[in-house]
Amino acid sequence: MARRLKLDYGWTSVMIKVAYVLFFIAAVAGIATYYIPLIKKTRSFQRELDSKQVALQKEEETNAKLKHEIDLLKKDPEYVEKVARDKLGYGRDGETIYRFESLEEQKRRKDEADRKQKKPE
Repeated sequence: MARRLKLDYGWTSVMIKVAYVLFFIAAVAGIATYYIPLIKKTRSFQRELDSKQVALQKEEETNAKLKHEIDLLKKDPEYVEKVARDKLGYGRDGETIYRFESLEEQKRRKDEADRKQKKPE
């Protein structure tokens, strides 16, 4: 016949097991307490990096457009003439230039005139 091993489940054995479990829980809580702020900070930095990369991409696109416009202004006389006509209001000799204001511009001018009239000088 096989002998049975007699196991002792006294208070000391149970208390040691409870102490191991509590130590394990405390260790996990300590590690979590240390790493959770680091994880939050890392996520914050990642969001900031993403937004800065989007802003950088927009600036690079703007830079490319401006470089293209500079290149056109240096090499294309027709483009220079178009810019002079559209943005600066220039024309050729003998041309009559008619300008039409947009509704927003008319309203803005009217508001400015109203403000000047209301201001006592």
